Amino acid sequence: MKKLSLKVWTLLGLCGLLCAGLVFSGWFYSAHALPRTSIAGQSFSSSSRAQVNDALKQRVESAQVTLQLGDTTQQATLEDLGITVDIPATVDAAFSENSGLLSRFLGIFRSRSISPVVQLDNSQLSRFGVSLAQRVGTPVSDAALSPKEDGSGFTVVPSHEGIALNTADLAKVQQDVAQDLGASPRAINVEVQEPKINTQRAEEALTQAQSLIAPSVTITDGIDDFTASKADKMKWVKMSAEGDRAAVLDSDALSTWVNDLAKSTNVESEKGIQGVNSRGDVVGVLKAGTVGYRANNTQSVISGIEDALNNGKSYSGDFDYDKIQPEYDRQDIPDGYGDDVYQASAGEKWIDIDLSKNTVSAYEGRTIVHGPTPMVPGAPNTPTVTGKFHVYLQYASQTMEGENADGTNYRTEGVPWVTYFYAGYALHGAPWRSSFGWSGYGGSHGCVNMPVDGAHWIYDWADNGTVVISHY
Repeated sequence: MKKLSLKVWTLLGLCGLLCAGLVFSGWFYSAHALPRTSIAGQSFSSSSRAQVNDALKQRVESAQVTLQLGDTTQQATLEDLGITVDIPATVDAAFSENSGLLSRFLGIFRSRSISPVVQLDNSQLSRFGVSLAQRVGTPVSDAALSPKEDGSGFTVVPSHEGIALNTADLAKVQQDVAQDLGASPRAINVEVQEPKINTQRAEEALTQAQSLIAPSVTITDGIDDFTASKADKMKWVKMSAEGDRAAVLDSDALSTWVNDLAKSTNVESEKGIQGVNSRGDVVGVLKAGTVGYRANNTQSVISGIEDALNNGKSYSGDFDYDKIQPEYDRQDIPDGYGDDVYQASAGEKWIDIDLSKNTVSAYEGRTIVHGPTPMVPGAPNTPTVTGKFHVYLQYASQTMEGENADGTNYRTEGVPWVTYFYAGYALHGAPWRSSFGWSGYGGSHGCVNMPVDGAHWIYDWADNGTVVISHY
C-alpha cells in the first residue's frame, strides 16, 4: 500500500512539473520565438521580438553578396540587386504561431523556416546589370539616335559588340538572394554579344526620324493654340530593332506630352459657400463657387497625332472638356441677421436690398428664407432709391421704356419677373448680364438687376404690400 502511494505521489509530482513547464513555456513563448525558428537560415530560437527585429535589420544592412562573373569577383548589396526586405512583416511571419495558446503549444514540437518578405525592383536590377558589365569589360552597345546640341536634328551613335550579362542568371540571383540574403556566392555568365540595333539600321532610322518630326502638331484649348516644338517632337521618336520602320513614334513619350499639356489647360473648380437659415434651408450663396474644366479626350488626340505623323501629315486638334461643378461649404445665417435694417414682426415677409453689398435677401420675420442674391443696382447717374417701400405691382414679363441720363430714350423688351416697389423702381431679371454682385458705371437705370432665377423666386414669393428696405 505504501509503495502504491509513493508511485501515485511521484506520478502526481511529475504531472505537476509537466503542467508547470507547459504554463511557463506558454508564457515565455508568447513573447519569444518558438524553438527551431529561423529566418533565411539564421536561427532565432527563444529570441524576443525586439532581438529578432534588430538582428534582422543589422543583417539586411550589412549583407554583401559575392558574384562570380567569369574570372572576376564583384560584391553587391541587397539594394544593388533591387531587393527591399520588409523587416516588420518578416518578424510578424516568424511570430505568426505565437498568438494563440494552442498554436504556441503545438509550435514547440515543429520547426519553422521563414523566408524574408521582400519587394523586388526589376528596373534597379537592370541598371545594376549594366553597371556590372561595365566593371568587367566594354558592354555591348546598340546604335542610337542622339539629339544634336543645336536641336536641329539627330546624329547617329554607332553600335559595337561587347559583353553582356546573362539576364536569366541575374534574375535568378535576385530571386535566390531574396530567400537567403546572400548566404552563399552566386555565378553569372558573361557573354560576348552583337548589338540588336546596328549602325546601318540607325542610318535608316535617321532619315525616317526626320520625316516623322517634320509635320506640325498644334492643339487648341479653345482659347490658346499650343504648337509642339522640334525639341518636343524629337522626344517622341525611338528606334526599333525589328519591322519595316527603323524609327517609330514612342507612344509613351507622346502620351506624356499630350497629358501634361492637357493638365496645364485644366481649370480647377473653386469651392463656394451656401447660406443656411435656422430652419436648415439653403437660402442663398454667400460666395459663388467657380466651375472647373478638365480635358476628356486626350486619348483621341494622341491617336490623331500618331495617325497624322505616321502618314507624313500635320495635325491640328482641340481638347474637349468636362465641366466640374464646384462644391459648396455651408455657413449658418442666424435669425436676426437683418435686425439692424428692419424690425419685422413674427413671420412678416420683407425684402432687404443692400446697396453696400450689392445683394438682395428675403426674410420671414427674423429668419432669412432666400439670399443673399448678388445683384447690380443703379448706375451713379441713375441710382437706386433708398428707404422703406412696399411691393405694389408685378409682371411676369414687361417691355421697359424710359430716359437715359443723357436724355436719350431706351426700350428693353421681354424683361422677366418684374416686382415694382416704388414708382418705376423694380427688382427684375437681367438675362443680358453675365455677372452680378457689383455696382458702378455700367449699372442699371435705377432698377435692381438680378439673375433670372433669383428674380423669379422673389416674384413668386412676394405679395402686394410686402415691405422692401433699400439701404447702404
